Order: sequence, then structure tokens, then C-alpha cells
Amino acid sequence: MLRKSLKTLDFTFFRYRIERVLSCENITENEIEEACSYIQKAGYVTVAGSIPEKTAYRQASDNGRAVSEVRFPTLKQRAEQVAQGIIDLLSEYEE
Repeated sequence: MLRKSLKTLDFTFFRYRIERVLSCENITENEIEEACSYIQKAGYVTVAGSIPEKTAYRQASDNGRAVSEVRFPTLKQRAEQVAQGIIDLLSEYEE
């Protein structure tokens, strides 16, 4: 069931393969962990954290702000964790 509910987006092209970002609505933390495990078993890299589908993120985007510029501290922290994970992953590719 989880596999059916997942949609993927091409996120960016690194030197050796295309990485993916999950785009899901109404997904629980357990389902996120299960999805990450499945993706890792398939040979892809995942980053720590997740950015859930929330109105505050859409409002930030609608107002020309980044997801890390939301008004809610918890959501801001989640977005920053994912961004840091992407930065860490990119720096691994540079080494």
C-alpha cells in the first residue's frame, strides 16, 4: 500500500545517478521510515528528516519564501534538517 501512495520527483543529478525526493500527502512517521528503508535497500541514498505536506510550507512558497522560512519553529527545524542533510550529501560527492 505504501508503494502505491508514494510519488517521486527528480530532485537533482549528481555525478553518478539521479537521486529522488519523496512527495507524499498524509504519511505517518512510521511510513516515512518504512519508505526510507525500502529506498535504501533499492540502492538509493536518503537524507535525515522529512518535510511533511503542511499548509505553512505552501504559504511560505506562495509568498516567495523558502520552506525554512516558515513561521512555526518545529516546521522550520524540520526543513533545516533536510537542507543540512542535502548539503552533507553534496559535500560527500565532492570529496
